[in-house]
Amino acid sequence: MTTEATIIKKETIADNIVHLVLEDCRGKGFAPFEPGAHIDLHIDDKTIRQYSLINSLDGGHTYEIAILREANGRGGSIKVHDTLQPGDKVKVGPPRNAFPLQRSDFSVLIAGGIGITPIISMADYLEHQGQPFTLHYCTRSAKAAALRDRIESSTYADRTRFYFDDQAMRFDPTALEIDIPDKRLYVCGPQGFIEFIKRSAEEAGWPKERIHYESFQKAEGGKTGHGKAFTLIIDGTGDQVEVAADETALEALERKGYEIPCSCEQGICGTCILDVIAGIPDHHDAFFTDKERLENLRFTPCCSRALTPSLTVKL
Repeated sequence: MTTEATIIKKETIADNIVHLVLEDCRGKGFAPFEPGAHIDLHIDDKTIRQYSLINSLDGGHTYEIAILREANGRGGSIKVHDTLQPGDKVKVGPPRNAFPLQRSDFSVLIAGGIGITPIISMADYLEHQGQPFTLHYCTRSAKAAALRDRIESSTYADRTRFYFDDQAMRFDPTALEIDIPDKRLYVCGPQGFIEFIKRSAEEAGWPKERIHYESFQKAEGGKTGHGKAFTLIIDGTGDQVEVAADETALEALERKGYEIPCSCEQGICGTCILDVIAGIPDHHDAFFTDKERLENLRFTPCCSRALTPSLTVKL
């Protein structure tokens, strides 16, 4: 279910990054959300994108998002930058959270580029709750650092460190050497950045289950969802859907008349997830954890395929 919203503010807050403030057209306010949550933004009738909410302490009075203009993307961010203006109406989906905070004695928050959006929401919440943490923010330059003014004027500015590539400032992995047993790490940004942080954390002795991450880029190999042909078998009916080599499983299901909820179509948001009853998926998503992929209990038909000749799925 979507809610109609009005854009009440739009401003440029960094190089190629705009900040939008949305208000419920009904005057009732939006559903509240927890740090790490995101919404579907219906930019127009054919364009839906996911953006992290950055104002977790607002209680749903407004929704705030920050959007990077991606010149080589699929066009959604360009539409936001070039066409949406204050006063325009858009539709938003309810908040969903695949990147939640978990209770611990100490948190380390690390953001790369526009990955600061869920991370700042976490920082605000942890500070409000009086829970200890540090924040590390890596960008190409000071001008590319979204929400920098907000962070520098916050009460946790003294526990924040910025790293700017053009000033030869690099994240030092020794910052992860923290002698606190009950600690958790949260990282968001480009896939390569996340892999570097994960690897550095594991080398510093962090257990994998205490490293939490969210990527704003689809996983390698998931660009089209194309590959070897296979068959989808619908649990309960036995209906068979042939997935051609040059189409995604989602496209094949839609071609057969099945309506599957979907949004990003890149394996990022998790909207289209289907339960797997039999067969082994070939995962190409950026949504599941490594453990969840090994379990092979669910898959994303928008980009993932099959390692077996068929997959039996539950709709």
